[in-house]
Amino acid sequence: MKNSVLIRRLALSVVTAASVARLTAATTDTQQLNFTINEVIDFDAIEAAVNFTIGSFDASGNGLDNKQGHYRLLCNANAAQKITIALDSAMPANTALDVNMVPPGGATHVGPVNNLGTSPTDIITGINKVNVAANDINYTFRATVAAATGNFTRVITFSVVP
Repeated sequence: MKNSVLIRRLALSVVTAASVARLTAATTDTQQLNFTINEVIDFDAIEAAVNFTIGSFDASGNGLDNKQGHYRLLCNANAAQKITIALDSAMPANTALDVNMVPPGGATHVGPVNNLGTSPTDIITGINKVNVAANDINYTFRATVAAATGNFTRVITFSVVP
């Protein structure tokens, strides 16, 4: 009898040890991780305003004022983008605004836009995955002596589009 109790206890100990071993055995599993990177296009004309003054004219009756502004651009789009520019309304009679922008690395500068108007006009093309802190925007405001005197305001819109 003593042997049978001892054998049962030994068997119970083996079963318990096996159960504990199963509970503490290493298990593995996998989990899928999904990543999303959103398209971000952020353009910022750094200066809130650029002020021009024509205070004198040359012998031909033409005056001009050159100013510089700056822009920031972050673009991670997969497709090439471009910058277009346009005014909110036409320039006053006998005046003109010319705009020239330094392109981000790898992009193409279409060239200065002379006599900027109200229709969007390409100024930089081929923009791909850039982060520009402060590139130049060069402006030339031109007027003839026939232009009306006074203060005028125009808003320029920069658009980053495919």
